[in-house]
Amino acid sequence: MSSLVQMLAVACAEGANYSIRVFSVTTGHELGSLQGHHDLVYDICWSKDGTMLASASSDLSAKIWSTQDLEAKFAACGSKDALVVSK
Repeated sequence: MSSLVQMLAVACAEGANYSIRVFSVTTGHELGSLQGHHDLVYDICWSKDGTMLASASSDLSAKIWSTQDLEAKFAACGSKDALVVSK
């Protein structure tokens, strides 16, 4: 949970849909769903100032999301041999 922006992020697996759902702590309403991972999300971490959210998945990808617009800003996809970073 980010204490600065009062949001809670929850990794979800619904069938083949692996998303991160973001909720307002104060209202309980869902603010949005972060889509883009293709396997289980096993780690979520807020930036110190609460403006970014990092996620890592079993699909060998990591993403950095903006809490302003809930969009992915950076992505890294890897394998045992290579790592590709995109913006």
